[in-house]
Amino acid sequence: MKKAKIILYGLSLAVLFTACQKENSKTVGAVSKPENITLKTASTPADVWELLPGAGTDISAGADGSVFITDTTTVSPTGGFRILKWNGNSWTVMPGAAGVKIAVDPQGTPWVVNKSNLIYKYNGNLWTQMPGTATDIGIGANGSVFITDTTTVSPTGGFRILKWNGSSWTVMPGAAGVRIAVDAQGTPWVVNKSHLIYKYNGNLWIQMPGTATDIGIGANGAVYISGTTVVSSTGGYKISKWNGTGWTDTALGSGVNVTVDPNGHPWTVNASHLIYRNLNL
Repeated sequence: MKKAKIILYGLSLAVLFTACQKENSKTVGAVSKPENITLKTASTPADVWELLPGAGTDISAGADGSVFITDTTTVSPTGGFRILKWNGNSWTVMPGAAGVKIAVDPQGTPWVVNKSNLIYKYNGNLWTQMPGTATDIGIGANGSVFITDTTTVSPTGGFRILKWNGSSWTVMPGAAGVRIAVDAQGTPWVVNKSHLIYKYNGNLWIQMPGTATDIGIGANGAVYISGTTVVSSTGGYKISKWNGTGWTDTALGSGVNVTVDPNGHPWTVNASHLIYRNLNL
């Protein structure tokens, strides 16, 4: 991987929160001018990480472009944090549920895992509890839904991998994980408890190069990870992109959670719960 050492001085954050009360929703975290982190050289385009309003604990983008977060406001000790949807310039609260992990299907429907490991899906009006329990969830652009459940396979691997079959969960043997993402063809990629990365090839789980703490895959096939190299205690881990044979580091990206929008742009939540996106990558 190509590494660059960047020293940033005087990075300041000015975030103005506004709240617009509606019947069933409110908008939070609007800002007039977010600050960006930018690196530009003569040979490469600007590497611009745009700071977005609000604060997150997990983030997910759907194939339709919808982006959701679990934020940092606790709804209940058993449920977790509020669910919010990006409206283009701020976050709108989705009432009626709480969670700690989130994924979005191709129609823009959020599925969440709450603090009690229960799984909920939004039906347009209400949150419906789904069967089973989970620790993470991932959804591909083709609609395939996978979870890591709560049954430990091994202390170094993590939890079982399960696929939604329309009415229940089918166990995928041969692997375990703690984080999961799904590509456009419905292929799961998992990160296990030892930070190793595995991809399912239809019959076997193939170990991929590198190590990771989280993984995100866009509808266009772009795959990003937060790695295991610490950039800073407040930022988190290096963000890297799959190039077909290995991982290419982004110059300035860092985070602890990563998702990828349908155009292949990474969005991250860092160790300080700040939310960034890079529309140049």
